[in-house]
Amino acid sequence: MNDRARENIVLIGLPGSGKSSLGRRVAKDFGLGFRDTDELITAAAGIDIPGIFASRGEADFRELETETIRRLALTDEEVRGGGVIISTGGGAVLKPENVELFHRIGKVIFVDRKPQLIVQGRELTEGRPLLGSADDLLQLDSERRIFYERAAHIIFHNDGAYETELDRLRSVVILLGACGPMCLIGDPIGHSLSPFLHRLLFAECGIEHSYRSARIIPDKLETAVKYLRAGALRGLNVTKPHKIAIAPLLDELCGDAALSGAVNTVKKENGRLIGYNTDMDGLALALADRGRNYKNSVVTVFGAGGAAVGIATKALIGGARRVNVVCRRPADEVSSEFPDNTVFITHDIAAGTENEDVTSVLRQTDILINATPLGMSGLPGKFRDFRFLAMLRQDALVCDLIYEPAETELLREARMRRIETMNGLPMLVYQGILADEIVFGIRTDRKGLYEKAALSIETKKGKHKTA
Repeated sequence: MNDRARENIVLIGLPGSGKSSLGRRVAKDFGLGFRDTDELITAAAGIDIPGIFASRGEADFRELETETIRRLALTDEEVRGGGVIISTGGGAVLKPENVELFHRIGKVIFVDRKPQLIVQGRELTEGRPLLGSADDLLQLDSERRIFYERAAHIIFHNDGAYETELDRLRSVVILLGACGPMCLIGDPIGHSLSPFLHRLLFAECGIEHSYRSARIIPDKLETAVKYLRAGALRGLNVTKPHKIAIAPLLDELCGDAALSGAVNTVKKENGRLIGYNTDMDGLALALADRGRNYKNSVVTVFGAGGAAVGIATKALIGGARRVNVVCRRPADEVSSEFPDNTVFITHDIAAGTENEDVTSVLRQTDILINATPLGMSGLPGKFRDFRFLAMLRQDALVCDLIYEPAETELLREARMRRIETMNGLPMLVYQGILADEIVFGIRTDRKGLYEKAALSIETKKGKHKTA
């Protein structure tokens, strides 16, 4: 990993491949610096590129290009600090000296757009002196492709619509660390409060960086991990659906991640990727604020995903008398991911139908935790009825890991029955604090940070509702 706080991104590729248009837009969206080497050359020469070619020849242009790249690498203070996207001329990779400078500047992305698509997009203009025709472009691709591929850390295939490819490039830039040292990956991510939360935590801890989220679909997770290894990112947070899937892609699992096989935080340390799970300690801290803990408790969990695995593991380690998992899938399909002494009940709790086994365990339950997405804003799934809540004792706690909406139907129905409730916000805040402690190697005033962050989030949500 280099010594810059943020990574620079160098875009190479054919004329018309989208280097400038995509790079400029991403830089604007993220508030990053942007440099276009062709624009810098024309500004210094006082004449456009066709004019330079006509009056001084290609050899002189290449010298001007190298001098421009050298200045970017050695004297441009913003580039030296990191967080700049640089679009380069199509022939810049032909000189080994330029490639060495690119690698010194940052990570090199080959924006690979097929010549046929460039021609269809009518990207050939009079401002490109080596492109007189589509045949010229095909010839350039044939001659230069090997240079692009050798120079690039990453090949970015620009084969789709502009907005689609723009969204993909945003994620690559985030994962390489151009926006800051840490980010969130998941799918979907638009609803997540994590970016807002971590920016607050960064500000309180004196970490002067941004935090963004990258939507990564499941079949691109392995590629995303490769980007993490390649760039300046110090770590990332992981949300659904990647918490379990990312574990085998890492070099080591620690603590609760090793116990549960579910990861919500990744730290890059000496080139190795180490997985952690702060969710369960976050939930334990949230429960402690309510005067609750797992010792001698009966814990019942709805759902069998990564969060449920972590809860069951942590609860049993914490001394729970019994942990029940209620899920739709048969026990033999999910039990291998859970601790051996977890009790499974196969039942679709959303259906609301009576089930003697569920009734029996709920009557004994001290802490009921919903670890399913049922009731989450923006998703269709809901509980059909809440008769099962009548089985709980009055001194039980109903916890929903969902934090949007702040009060789900499950929590509202429990509150109306005078049962204590807790949503997912305390766990979210605490797990975020713990994740930042791990990635940045710091210790914090957890309770103080929690109170400040929770208040800021509630204020933000209140303003959003009245806007």
